[in-house]
Amino acid sequence: MCCGMCGYRMRVAYKHHIRYLCDGLKRHYAGVTCMSIDGPSIEEVVVQAFFDALRPAQLDAVTALLAQRTKEENQLQQYHCDQVRRATYEAHLARRRYEAVDPDNRLVAASLERSWEEKLAAKRQAEEEAERFQHGPAFPTLSPEQRQQLEQIGPALPALWGSGKISNAHKKRLLRSLISRVIATRLAADRIEIKIVWISGHFSVAQVVPPIHRKPMQASTRNWWPVSTN
Repeated sequence: MCCGMCGYRMRVAYKHHIRYLCDGLKRHYAGVTCMSIDGPSIEEVVVQAFFDALRPAQLDAVTALLAQRTKEENQLQQYHCDQVRRATYEAHLARRRYEAVDPDNRLVAASLERSWEEKLAAKRQAEEEAERFQHGPAFPTLSPEQRQQLEQIGPALPALWGSGKISNAHKKRLLRSLISRVIATRLAADRIEIKIVWISGHFSVAQVVPPIHRKPMQASTRNWWPVSTN
């Protein structure tokens, strides 16, 4: 769960009842707490969306999107490899030109030296971009084995979910098999927008009206009114 206001990961508080709260700005920049929201109402929406995503048609769509993204990812990887290869060749060619020039021709030598330095800089930049791409976030996948397991467990999962037979750790693993992250944004005091980002890169948006927990008034400040029996 991420905060839609500041982007930090939200924490879970278990005092009295489960709540998601974001204090990223408070912890890192001495700011204020972004929000504290009811947990069960948020989880109910996310879990139901997960159940809906287990339908065969939805799994087919996820599989197709992941296949397309894998293809695009491979194309990007090939692009970076080609860029490094081309920059390396051009730097090598610039070096050969510089080394072959007559040292007495200082103007040409200086120009070729600058060209060589520029090609070396371009080569380093291409290598750095390729390395950043290589060490970027792992691309999510849904293996055929995972897909088969989700298809088999899908119809029975809603009943099992509330039976106590599935541990919280197992529930988290199941959710993360299809959900990349959840982003919560407070639209009003009694309305939260939930954006569920799927591993395919697509997202679903829902609005939640969570219960608002108010502190009880002190007995000395309460106003008591008689109840009419008429």
